[in-house]
Amino acid sequence: MDIKKVDNKRQVLFLFIIMFLIMLLFNTLSPFCYDDYSNSVNSVTGEKVTSIKDIYESVVVFYKTWGGRVFGDMFAHAAFLFPKVVYNIISSFAYIFFIFLIARHVDPFEELKASLVLYVMLLSWLCIIFFGDVFLWMAGTVNYLFTVDIVLAYLLVYRKNINTDSTFRCVCKCIGIFILGIAAGWCNENTAAAVPVMVIAFWFYYKYIAKEKIQSWFYVGFVGVCIGSALLVLAPGVRVRIDVYTLNSFESINWFCKYLYRFGVVTVLSLLWISPLLIVYPLLLSKAKIKKSYFLASPVLVYCIGAFVSTYCLILSPAVSRRSFLIVDVFLFVILLLLLKEAKVDVKATKYYRIIFKVAVVLAVVSCLFSTFGNIRNYIDHKEMEAFILAQKENGITDIIVEVPRTLVGDIHKAQMYIPEMAEDPATWYNLIEAKYHYNIDSIIGVKHK
Repeated sequence: MDIKKVDNKRQVLFLFIIMFLIMLLFNTLSPFCYDDYSNSVNSVTGEKVTSIKDIYESVVVFYKTWGGRVFGDMFAHAAFLFPKVVYNIISSFAYIFFIFLIARHVDPFEELKASLVLYVMLLSWLCIIFFGDVFLWMAGTVNYLFTVDIVLAYLLVYRKNINTDSTFRCVCKCIGIFILGIAAGWCNENTAAAVPVMVIAFWFYYKYIAKEKIQSWFYVGFVGVCIGSALLVLAPGVRVRIDVYTLNSFESINWFCKYLYRFGVVTVLSLLWISPLLIVYPLLLSKAKIKKSYFLASPVLVYCIGAFVSTYCLILSPAVSRRSFLIVDVFLFVILLLLLKEAKVDVKATKYYRIIFKVAVVLAVVSCLFSTFGNIRNYIDHKEMEAFILAQKENGITDIIVEVPRTLVGDIHKAQMYIPEMAEDPATWYNLIEAKYHYNIDSIIGVKHK
């Protein structure tokens, strides 16, 4: 038995266990808030979600009235069928799977290396500066982390392109990739556009560059993802959402102003959120001896296309949020690590490696903690308000006025910031849901902390 391989497996397992426990702690300290409350009730009856039927009815309403992200909405409602600790565990596993999938996209055939897993983890901590939005806030996690896992799992099949001589296995693979393709296409607006284009790019790479055999499952999976993408893009709710966002901005002036404005917004946001990576690339390319032909004769080009399409297709999206750039960051991670691999850079042999590595770890930890700090503060605030409300309820008071501590006014929708649990209007939907289903009282009014 190779001792080095055993040690590597133990290191990988150790990293995953430590990261799982950290994410489990962060998820435990991240209470449900804002959009999460609407997901706790049946959109048709207004009653608390208690069955698969409730989830189905809510997803149908969402698809018709607000958007095509069926899987994200389904996961969000399903989370309330179980205690929050179940969601915390699943979400933590989803993050570990996220790290695993990125590492596998970089190196799909060789044994998973502990160093590669560590680099991916550090990149996710250091460069995903909206960490709390997509890894801790439930509404953001199910719509982005969970769905990106589906997309990466689907694309990994094409990255490997493993063929089989068994007809039975080929048929099974066709069925599996078709279903997974529908799911991958039906996840998010920008992945719905990018993933089919990436499959075409993979086809071109394997057929004309790698000269590898392409079996029927390759095309079946492509049909599946196109169907999923069509189901998302053509959802009646997408049209409704586009109208709502257009009516609320100067985009309604004319089509030229609308798309020029969106082009500018997408470009600025992409530069802002992926800037840490954009700084690294010139440094890498200036030092590493990478042939220019490598970009055209390797999977790097596929991920470059994916990053570009998933960024600029947001111009046509009903709304642009920073969370949408998660998949862009993922593709850039893969590109960066593929380039490091091709450059055959021995990172450990680099001058001042230990100092650089320690600084990177510290910065990554600080970045991660900064992104989750608001969630922890939100948890403390939530517990303070909960204790106050329960004390009032024990005293027989059922119409409760509660101070909302440390509220960042005007930033209600940012998951890692301080989100007010209650509004001043007791008829606001999240006030009503908390009063009826979480505390079983008549009403709650939130006032600003003095």
